[in-house]
Amino acid sequence: KTVAGASMCPAETGTVPRMQAELQLQGVSSIQNIPQDDTVVLPIDVINRSPTDEDDGEYVLLYDQASNPNGLRMSVDGRALAERLIRRIPTGERLRINLEAERGPAQFDFENISLQVVPRCELDLEAVLFRDRVGTE
Repeated sequence: KTVAGASMCPAETGTVPRMQAELQLQGVSSIQNIPQDDTVVLPIDVINRSPTDEDDGEYVLLYDQASNPNGLRMSVDGRALAERLIRRIPTGERLRINLEAERGPAQFDFENISLQVVPRCELDLEAVLFRDRVGTE
């Protein structure tokens, strides 16, 4: 049983996660009345909060597709979030990104859309484990 230390990809229970990041939405708490053919820009800071000063990691901005049943279209730098935006962020620093949002063709209400930032290596590990699981069946 692990009782101390630091770990990553994935972080083990009982240890300090070596890679941590935080999202901060800047200056906006809600968005209303987006015109049909318009884009709203939401400034978001992604902050590397690594307690072990991990500078060499990459972080991925994701959203939970189940939290977006009405089809809000989201992109950063013209790339859809489904493309998994990857950025390297030095420890303690913040990276400002501009999330662009456009409403879907028929819906007007978008609530509780879940964004998260995760270490890239955890996604890579998930892909390997999934591939191994599929490959053994």
